[in-house]
Amino acid sequence: MRGDVLMAETIAHVASDKEYSICARSWFEAVLTGGLSELHEELRQEPRLNKPQDDESPWGDSCTLWGAMSVHQKPTSGGRLSLYSIGAWEKFLKGLSRGPHYAKLEMSPLDVNGKPESKIARISVERLRDDPEWVHFSAIANQSFLNWQESPKRQNDWASLVQGQAEVQRSSFGNVTNDDIGNQTALEAILPHSVWDTILNSRQELRGYSWVTICAAEIAERLGGVDVLRRTGAFYEVTKLSYGGLFLRATPALNEYDDVAVRKVFEALAPVLLSGRTERIRGYEHLKLVYNVDAADYR
Repeated sequence: MRGDVLMAETIAHVASDKEYSICARSWFEAVLTGGLSELHEELRQEPRLNKPQDDESPWGDSCTLWGAMSVHQKPTSGGRLSLYSIGAWEKFLKGLSRGPHYAKLEMSPLDVNGKPESKIARISVERLRDDPEWVHFSAIANQSFLNWQESPKRQNDWASLVQGQAEVQRSSFGNVTNDDIGNQTALEAILPHSVWDTILNSRQELRGYSWVTICAAEIAERLGGVDVLRRTGAFYEVTKLSYGGLFLRATPALNEYDDVAVRKVFEALAPVLLSGRTERIRGYEHLKLVYNVDAADYR
């Protein structure tokens, strides 16, 4: 069901493999031990797991948690799959020093037959293919897997981890939401903008607006800074980050981010948002946006 997946992402410009390794390792560890702490404890029990072979073969012991890491060293290379164990996880983290194009940890509960259920949690880091110094950090988890809708604490944990990781990465953008479409923000999904272009321009234009939004320092300056944004009344929390960026949280909990709150956030951030008139698209009714408006009209 659309809208039932909790999502977090950040974008950062990473100048070297050493910096990439620090940021990527920090992201994987922060999400797994913070945002997905219960799953982390299950994985640490090291249940017997199998690599997927076919539709009939079990992936592991019944009613356990399956987890595996995958690494693509280059955009054109095939992935290398490693089943989770404490040792394999540490090897995976150390391997981030080689600056891979794409790395992920994926988890799924297994049913009584040892087959994966239609629930998933994933942590990933991906470089832009043609501009590899730009990196996309992402995490997702189903409601049926994580039960985040009934847990303001878990929502707060995800907000906090994104704030902390933005400091580590000096992120130019970030969010916590339940309406991203793949690597696209909700706003990007309905406007004719290439996600790769918007990432490259994320210090000049804001890629979207969500329950939690991270703004680059350059965008924060254009918006007038902390005091101006607080006076809008659109945000429950406005925090200046150490590098000049902003952490913005619209309401205490994601469940409270209703149409009224969405409009307030849009109006506060419109001067720096992607331009283009928003129209409703069939199948995307869950997107938390203000429709029939163009942010360019607010500049």
